[in-house]
Amino acid sequence: MKKIFFALVIFSLLILIGCQDNSNTNPVSFGSINKIQTPTNTEITRGRIPLDRILVVPGLGNTYYQLNGSISFIEEYSKFNRKQNTINYDVMLRMDIDATLTDTDLPDHIHNSWNIVKDSEDKIYVSEEGVYILEKIYPVQGRTDGLNLICKFLVTTDGVELNSIKLENRSL
Repeated sequence: MKKIFFALVIFSLLILIGCQDNSNTNPVSFGSINKIQTPTNTEITRGRIPLDRILVVPGLGNTYYQLNGSISFIEEYSKFNRKQNTINYDVMLRMDIDATLTDTDLPDHIHNSWNIVKDSEDKIYVSEEGVYILEKIYPVQGRTDGLNLICKFLVTTDGVELNSIKLENRSL
């Protein structure tokens, strides 16, 4: 009798489980199509670095250009153990520069200004207490002399910091 009762209970449970809606056959809602899930050990830092300053023009003695604009960044990093007892971070760094370089000595600023616009994405590795030095070369658009804005950044898990900035003639 106990075996029959136990078999009826199991059979009833199987029928109840089988009658429930299967979520795999439900239509997908529009709100979940573009949803991006990140692992729990991934963190994101966003920021903006102002670039407003005066820079020396290389090779022209005491000539200066005014730089105005900013660099926006998104730093996404994940913690992992590369070696035993060593914590490192995989860092995906997206940077967008939008700046204008102007020769303030000339009266027509519209014809004596140049844009610096570029998006970049870098994957780097940072140790737990370390700093990664990242150099980015941004070409000054509209120039034929190979003028570039050279920026050096200090990348940590706390964010991105501009360490140095200068103009330099380099061929890319």
